[in-house]
Amino acid sequence: MRTGPAHCKCPQCGSVRSLPLFWGYPGDLAQEAGRQGLIAFGGCMIDDAHLNRKCCDCSHRWEDPDAPVFDWSTVKPVRPWSALWRRLRALWQAR
Repeated sequence: MRTGPAHCKCPQCGSVRSLPLFWGYPGDLAQEAGRQGLIAFGGCMIDDAHLNRKCCDCSHRWEDPDAPVFDWSTVKPVRPWSALWRRLRALWQAR
């Protein structure tokens, strides 16, 4: 899990381990970013969209106006066939 810069310090516990919050229904790229530990999900209902950070230690959510915008180019694409291949291989070996 990659965490944010030091200025994104949690106001509740003081941890510098925080992630950007993603609001709304996650598409494929957002789901992959979540699997890679690059973002945290805020929820599909965008009622607290002003909150943009989540602490990795205490789960506190807060608004950090100085937080950097998430760079979507950091998400490594997954080859769609690799996950299917792993599942098929596991099924084959289990029989």
